[in-house]
Amino acid sequence: MYSLPQSYNQTSKCKRCISSNAYTALYKYFDVEAVTTGKCDLNFTLYRLPEVMFIYAESYTMATGNPDQLSYDMINSIRNRAGLSPLSGLNKDEFIQAVWKERAHELCYENKEYFDIQRTHKAYNLKTDRFENYNSFTNESGTTFSEKYLLWPIPSTETDVNPKGEHKNVFHRELQTQKATVCIIRSGECEYTLKNQLMMSMLSQLLTMEYTETVREDEGASYGVGVSGDISLYPKVEATLQISFDTNPEKRAKMSSLIDKGINDFIANGPKAENLQKVKEYMLKNYEANQKENGYWMNILYSYFWENSDMATGYADTVNGITAADLQHFAKDFFSQNNRIEVSMTSGDTK
Repeated sequence: MYSLPQSYNQTSKCKRCISSNAYTALYKYFDVEAVTTGKCDLNFTLYRLPEVMFIYAESYTMATGNPDQLSYDMINSIRNRAGLSPLSGLNKDEFIQAVWKERAHELCYENKEYFDIQRTHKAYNLKTDRFENYNSFTNESGTTFSEKYLLWPIPSTETDVNPKGEHKNVFHRELQTQKATVCIIRSGECEYTLKNQLMMSMLSQLLTMEYTETVREDEGASYGVGVSGDISLYPKVEATLQISFDTNPEKRAKMSSLIDKGINDFIANGPKAENLQKVKEYMLKNYEANQKENGYWMNILYSYFWENSDMATGYADTVNGITAADLQHFAKDFFSQNNRIEVSMTSGDTK
């Protein structure tokens, strides 16, 4: 810590957190010259080499089950610089806890601990010198942690103007080529599971096939309708399905109604058997091909370690086990929440 001289007062340009004639500031990032010049040219450090070393040591141990010699060398080089004794002979859990503790000390006041708590769901208790579950943990300032602290809040300015329900915005733009672009977003609560993820994917593909037949082939109103659905875990568990297409301005309103009709027909009658079979065959074929792709396994590992979700085990059996009735019920539960946003840009009439 660095004690500022009494001559340094609130008229100085560098006066963050100053309130009396005797001041205390964190010396780790304090620019002594700024006390007299009022100017600070220090860069804020985003990553330092010790953090890279921590990342290696933790990730290697998590992946293999035990720390290697390089992991020990990296941690001990940081401890040695601080005059601490080297670590040795630790099992996986002990070593991981040791890395977390070193991170807490080495990277303090570097805006890292909050994200470590998000990632590990653990908080360091200074009194017990142990990491404890973040939920219901009370820190030295008397703040009791809860799940809401893991997420940044959605600004009230956004939630106030975007409540749930149905919203529609059709606006006019002059275009050289007459066209209307339509985007419809449906959203709702949905449990984050492998089966639900697969059903959302199937629903997207089946609606794409439906709209290819009705909007493109029967009506000749668009080259194609894009349907994309997903279930997200953060910042909250929510399913979204987006439908978008370009069309002639005169056909915009009719095609939007045809999109809704396709959804209502799916809820009432379920998918066509031949289309469902095609979707299953396509998904299983892709699944087999993905087994050889690093990108696929990176996503699986991300879901497993970050989201605590297994999106690989039982994939094929789950796909084969999904029935038309399952999809019909899934669609009804999702769409009946009646959260619908439609935004259209048209060079024609907005009615």
